[in-house]
Amino acid sequence: MLSLIAALLMQPAFVKGPLDVEVPNAILDLHNKYGLCWDSRFDVARVRSREDFKKETERAIAACAGEKAALKLEAEARLARTSDYADAERRRAAIAEAFDGFDRLRRAMAAGQGTGTR
Repeated sequence: MLSLIAALLMQPAFVKGPLDVEVPNAILDLHNKYGLCWDSRFDVARVRSREDFKKETERAIAACAGEKAALKLEAEARLARTSDYADAERRRAAIAEAFDGFDRLRRAMAAGQGTGTR
């Protein structure tokens, strides 16, 4: 039991999520849920060109907007309960990086920048 507690205490305050987005551990599962939403809405069969890739990326982002908003609210509530994110501005920045950063990097991939995959 002590080794489990020690292992939990030694975890970093955040991890690098898919595509190098910084995600606080407390909301990593929410970030992953958003990624799964995007994955389920992105239809690779529609992609025949770079322009199709961009359009399909935007379609998937738009299709997940409601889920993203709900996940961001849950992330706000979780982070507000942690001492590391007691400051509202720091919480907002972390949430924006986790969720809006995901969209930013997906758009960069669609534009041919970056090499990350999910």
